[in-house]
Amino acid sequence: AASDVYKRQILATGEAINAIGPNNSSRITGNLQGNGDADLTRIAKNRTEDACILEFTFIPEGSHFEFQYVFASEEYPEYVNHGVNDVFAFILTDLETGKRKNLAFLPISKEAVTVDNVNSIKNSEYFILNGRWIKGENQKYVEEKELGEYAYNFQYDGFTTWLKAESMVVPGQRYSLKIAIADAGDGAYDSAVLLKRNSFKSETDIAVSYTHLR
Repeated sequence: AASDVYKRQILATGEAINAIGPNNSSRITGNLQGNGDADLTRIAKNRTEDACILEFTFIPEGSHFEFQYVFASEEYPEYVNHGVNDVFAFILTDLETGKRKNLAFLPISKEAVTVDNVNSIKNSEYFILNGRWIKGENQKYVEEKELGEYAYNFQYDGFTTWLKAESMVVPGQRYSLKIAIADAGDGAYDSAVLLKRNSFKSETDIAVSYTHLR
C-alpha cells in the first residue's frame, strides 16, 4: 500500500498506516497475500510476496537526476540473515535502448539495499536501529533527539540512513522508473521505502508524462 506520512511518500509491503509510531511493538505486520515481483526475486535471491510497485515515465531536461530515500523494515533486528531478505529496487529503463539498471545500491560496495545487506552488523554505517518508545521515558532521548523522533514517529524497528539514487541521463529522452518493494521468504513483517518529498529532480525541472500505481 502507498501513503503520505510525515512529509514522506511511503510504499510498503503491508498497510502503510502501520508505519505510524510510536515504536511500541516488534511484531507489527500485515500479510496481504499479494503477488511478488520477478526483478525483486532476482535481487533478493528468494521468492517475493506483497510487492508494491510505482512506475512512471519521465523526460529529463538535465543530464543528471536524483532522489533521496530510506529503507525501513520490521524484520530488523531479529530476522537478519534468517531467509527473509526483504528487498526493494529503483529500476531505470532507457526507453530508446531498452537498457535497465537498479539504482538502489550502497555508495561504496554497490550492494543492493536489503535487510541482509544493511543492518547493525553489515554496512552498519548506513543503519539506524529504532528504539522502543516507552511513554514517560523520553528523557533518554534528550541528547539523541533524532533517535527520539524516529522512535516516536515510526513503528518500523530499523532504517537505513538517507540514501541517494542517481543516474546520468540524456536530456529530452524518454525513461521509465520502477520503484518496487516486496517481502522476501514469507509475507510477514512489513518493510517500506520512504521517498523524500520533492527530492526527485534533475539539473533543471523534470517533465513527468504519466504515473500509475499497482
